Amino acid sequence: MSLVARQFSPLEASAMHRIILVIFFLGLPLESVATPAKTNHRPEEEIGKGVHVKVRVWYDSSYEKQFNGETKNFKENFTALFAKNDSLDVLFGERSLQGNKTVEQLATYAESSPRTNDTVDCLFTRREILEESRRGDRIPRSLSEKATWATLCSERPSVAVVRQYPHGWPFWNTVTAMANVFGSEFYRRFPPATRQTMKAVFSRCHISTPEANKDKA
Repeated sequence: MSLVARQFSPLEASAMHRIILVIFFLGLPLESVATPAKTNHRPEEEIGKGVHVKVRVWYDSSYEKQFNGETKNFKENFTALFAKNDSLDVLFGERSLQGNKTVEQLATYAESSPRTNDTVDCLFTRREILEESRRGDRIPRSLSEKATWATLCSERPSVAVVRQYPHGWPFWNTVTAMANVFGSEFYRRFPPATRQTMKAVFSRCHISTPEANKDKA
């Protein structure tokens, strides 16, 4: 599997280390076949081969501020790589986002723009993502990401709202969100049942492999 950032030149893509890391951590496990060990276990079935995913990245004003201390050159790349859109935010109070409603807003926006069903729209934000709770205390849950579930290559738009932090390992939130879109709650090791779910999701997608292209010739 490969993730393709739409309209990214190779030079610009080199500056997008977070997206590259997402490609690395998601791509390798999905296309790899387990090496037969000296046990009776059968190698895991290869899934996701030949499936390409297009990613459109949006960001809001809160995420833009993260780069105030960066170099001018990086900011120019940042502007070219992302598109700012504050209209996608659905606020929870004054500073946080309503997770479910922001996902719905992003999905509506994605449906209104030209796209293929293998496109994933991601909104990056620094705002806290909250989800209303039905527990007794009614305290909203704080999330690092919120995404549509197993929607890749379906009639429903695939979208994810991802909170980015200024420090630490911010790409893990993006990895988790993308895994959810593929139908997995895991992002490193995939249990057999999860692999079957993902296989069903990928089966809806257009497959681009030398063998497939040869058959169409």
